Amino acid sequence: MISGLVLLGVPPLDGGLSSQDIHGGVSSHLHGRRLSLFRLGRFYGFFLWSLIGVVLFLGAWSLPLGVTSRLKEIEAWRAIQLLELGTILVKTFVLMLMIALVSRVTPRVRADQITDLAWKVLSPFALAALTGSAIWTGWVALR
Repeated sequence: MISGLVLLGVPPLDGGLSSQDIHGGVSSHLHGRRLSLFRLGRFYGFFLWSLIGVVLFLGAWSLPLGVTSRLKEIEAWRAIQLLELGTILVKTFVLMLMIALVSRVTPRVRADQITDLAWKVLSPFALAALTGSAIWTGWVALR
């Protein structure tokens, strides 16, 4: 969630990139079709980040227990595919909604506070997660 807020540049972790700080910024000279393409590109990035997050952390297209096996028994392959597609899209839009909700209800953070968070908290946590994953993979491979 935090990486999405930082990567997408939405409040509260937008640092010095907010419209209150730079008054228009990148999109200040855009209007009409170019502005709508710029906004569509930002939405696409938001959707893509959420989709990657769903695939990596939220089980992607996995259906609830029993649904897939029941549909396989009656050989409803098309229904399985449509339900899996619907599942991944629902999970993606729920994640997008949660990020939008978090960005609206939390206060903004200064750029130096974001940098401190990244270097002092998130980087060591990522290193610990990488080390733990390597140990776990090695442990499983040795069995």
